[in-house]
Amino acid sequence: MLLKLRILFVIALTLSFFELKSQSLELITSDKKVFEKPDAGYVNAYATIKNISNTKLTLKAKCQPLNLASGHTVAFCFVEGGICFPPSTGQTISTNTLDLVAGATSKKADFNGQLYFDNEGTSSARYTFFNVLNENDKVTFDVTFVISVLGGVGEEAIEKTLISIVNSQNNLTLNVPEYLISKTFSLFDSNGNFISSNIISNNQTNILISNYSNGIYFIKFDGIEKSIKFSIAR
Repeated sequence: MLLKLRILFVIALTLSFFELKSQSLELITSDKKVFEKPDAGYVNAYATIKNISNTKLTLKAKCQPLNLASGHTVAFCFVEGGICFPPSTGQTISTNTLDLVAGATSKKADFNGQLYFDNEGTSSARYTFFNVLNENDKVTFDVTFVISVLGGVGEEAIEKTLISIVNSQNNLTLNVPEYLISKTFSLFDSNGNFISSNIISNNQTNILISNYSNGIYFIKFDGIEKSIKFSIAR
């Protein structure tokens, strides 16, 4: 009986070791976060994978929406010159396959995830490449799509790229990209009280702040959720 238990233990250990070592795919490159302006209509995210096994693999791809803003749908194209699957709000699995010989890496043209949109918002999707002979042999990556008038700048970069204080006592200068020209911005105090608003007429807009008291203030652009904080200290 003891011998049988030892044999079963060795078999179980061997199987566990095999399962840990069965992973044969490696994610080489992938877009984690992509930005686009609302008038573009769609945006792409790219990824490449490598076959790190010693045999040829036949792969499929899968897209699973994680969080979709209103008017957003996800899709993907798989295999260069292959199939682009239609936009969807649900899971999509490729009907075609990609063959990768041992040690080979896919081309950028072999895969691109897509977000189609009618308006601004942030959405995310999970893309998976898996071995058709073993669906647990896979690599997965998530992409966040940010659709904003800031386009490639990205909302999290507003504070670093759009605003610079020329003179902390008299003037505040906004340096903005082309696509913010003609947009309205508003000023608020630290309590959220409205102070004033104006229209951006060129890439550099000066705001007279000589009459403002010391404290924290916020600038809000129409159509952008994030506010820009600045302070006055004399």
